[in-house]
Amino acid sequence: MMAPRRHKGTKKTKRQRLLARVHILEKEVWPGDKRRAHAMRRELMVFNFGASSAADLPESDLEELAKLLASRRAKPGTRHPERSRAARLEELLSQARATARELGWSDNRLRGLCRKTCGVDRVEWVREIKKLTALVAALERYLRREFSRRAGEPVSR
Repeated sequence: MMAPRRHKGTKKTKRQRLLARVHILEKEVWPGDKRRAHAMRRELMVFNFGASSAADLPESDLEELAKLLASRRAKPGTRHPERSRAARLEELLSQARATARELGWSDNRLRGLCRKTCGVDRVEWVREIKKLTALVAALERYLRREFSRRAGEPVSR
């Protein structure tokens, strides 16, 4: 079945509006990667409605899909992704400092490891989650070695 042709100035049909709404909600629920968003919506449709395309759904199922997607999107007042990134950075930073304290390291030693792993002179200046994660992983490796040395076990690498 072909969709009716639209002429300039004509209004969209209810079905067209629902399809547009589903695609807009898809982008809101899974922002960023279009392929992932499309695959996730397709999985959701196959699981709930047995159709792999929104165009194959009747209007009643399109309305249900739109409601389902709307319920999954971020609610007003929830954390902004940028704020959660900042929270994750702070969490990793405090974890790195706590691990360094547990090792008995001075600030200078932590700065040296930070310079080596992150390419930045001070831990506070690291603003990439990936680099801070690498720093925490290196500190945890040092901590494991230290514990195994204290216990008299051979050091595993």
